Amino acid sequence: MASISATKWKPALTAIIEELDPEQYEKMLGFMEEMPKGQRTSKSREQMAQMIIEHYGEKKSILEIRDVMAMIPRNDPKVQDLLRPFLKKQKEEEKENKKVHESEDEEMQYDSDGMKSPQTDKEINIPGWRQSIKDLKINGYLDRKVIAGKVVQKSGLRTYKTKEKVKKFFYQLAVTDETDYVKVMVYGKERFKDFQEGHFYNFRNVIMDEKPAVMKVTQNTNHSKAGKLDIPQDLELEAQVIIYNSPVCSIEN
Repeated sequence: MASISATKWKPALTAIIEELDPEQYEKMLGFMEEMPKGQRTSKSREQMAQMIIEHYGEKKSILEIRDVMAMIPRNDPKVQDLLRPFLKKQKEEEKENKKVHESEDEEMQYDSDGMKSPQTDKEINIPGWRQSIKDLKINGYLDRKVIAGKVVQKSGLRTYKTKEKVKKFFYQLAVTDETDYVKVMVYGKERFKDFQEGHFYNFRNVIMDEKPAVMKVTQNTNHSKAGKLDIPQDLELEAQVIIYNSPVCSIEN
């Protein structure tokens, strides 16, 4: 199968960028924090497409643009119809590579006597543009990747005081993906309606505290609706208890 062609991807990427209005274009550049600021200056949009491909590489740039378009958001056909063929092609290539690796693994599952060795549990496949919650808790927040998860529990609004004795608001979420769950702190009274129980969200630009493991959503965090994840029921049940015992306060007008 032929690999993804940069000669086709660059014109498509340029067309996607040209569909963005000035505010959306600035948002796109802001989300691409892996790129040095000097490369995110006011170049022409065609030049910017070339810079994106050079920095991320062909395959990674496709996933990055998919992620950024979801965060802006630009999920309309004008943008998605340009992006979809490249995502489809990349998915096909990944499936083909996976088949090759599975075939190799199958051969290695037999010992020298020809007897099949016990298999380990099937590894959960997390897309390259995402970081799993399990990995987040082990390694911290890496590479500015997206954390995706389901809100299975939401606390009431709570308060704390700064060093200057200023009263501030926050609330907590229990969020889980296919691998693990994490307590999330969301800062700001104005963000109380941003997240609802039972809904799936993407999080980007979070802060991770290791001990205890808490993911913090601040004013710099970006979020958007996410697609449904296949989450084990036992994880959801375990996640629901992590914020039960914390005190709550009523929402003030």
